[in-house]
Amino acid sequence: TRDVYRFNADGEEPTALTAGGIGIPMGIAVTADGNLLVTDLELHCVWKVALEGGKPEKIAMVKAPTGITVDADGRAWIVSRGVDPVQRLAADGSLDKVVTGRPFRLPHDIVLDQEGGAFVTDGLGKAIWHVVEGSEPQKLVDGDPLVNPVGISRQEGKMIVADSHARSVFSVDSKGQVIPLVTPEE
Repeated sequence: TRDVYRFNADGEEPTALTAGGIGIPMGIAVTADGNLLVTDLELHCVWKVALEGGKPEKIAMVKAPTGITVDADGRAWIVSRGVDPVQRLAADGSLDKVVTGRPFRLPHDIVLDQEGGAFVTDGLGKAIWHVVEGSEPQKLVDGDPLVNPVGISRQEGKMIVADSHARSVFSVDSKGQVIPLVTPEE
């Protein structure tokens, strides 16, 4: 529908926020002031969408962005399928390259660790990568039981990883131990 929707707690019909004003939304992050940052795979950009909705504001051009998260300093970390797959967007609109080249096969999402780095899901690579600025990305998890990890979030010091092809959700600790939280039905 080329839009982002808000669902309220009352279970009412979802509200479209941009009136179809974006391309293909992939990742969403919420800023400290409650606005949304949305990655757009089709139009190769990051949009800012006001909490109440309305015309989105294009705030950065990024080749094939997929995931996004916001750090404590208000900077957006963006993972993309472009040549510089992890970039950081400052409040002034400037982009810093955190990872260059193409270490990931098909990156989907990004979440921050507690030390200023990030974790990236890599669907085709069947991996979760740990990214520390100034260092080469390192695989934290490689292969089984991951098949196509896509979504990632943090909860109580661990990562929660959604893997649609494994038909499962996993808990992953900082050492790479993977524990299934949901197992596929036989």
